[in-house]
Amino acid sequence: MWSDGVQFLLLYGLVWMLITCLACAKAVLVTEVLQVAKSYGVVIDRATELIAKLDVVTSLAHVAVNAPVEYARPTMLPMGEGDVDVKAARHPCMEWHENVRSIPLAFE
Repeated sequence: MWSDGVQFLLLYGLVWMLITCLACAKAVLVTEVLQVAKSYGVVIDRATELIAKLDVVTSLAHVAVNAPVEYARPTMLPMGEGDVDVKAARHPCMEWHENVRSIPLAFE
């Protein structure tokens, strides 16, 4: 039978080994988790861009449908053909302000 002091030293050594192994396993796990998370960065960035564009389009559509004065649908030509000719343009955010009268603009 070993003395209490020897048993304590043996248990202390075992605990120290387990703590060291746990620290190594933790470091490996953290590294792997960070690698996986980093691989999703591009996907998350792209999804954020698409959600932002979808938000703009749906917000403009909502404003256009509920506007006090109807919006005109633009005539789209192939790229490089024709000029931009806007008549009676209004800012969509101005449509929601009460007691604010928007002055339609025209530009070419």
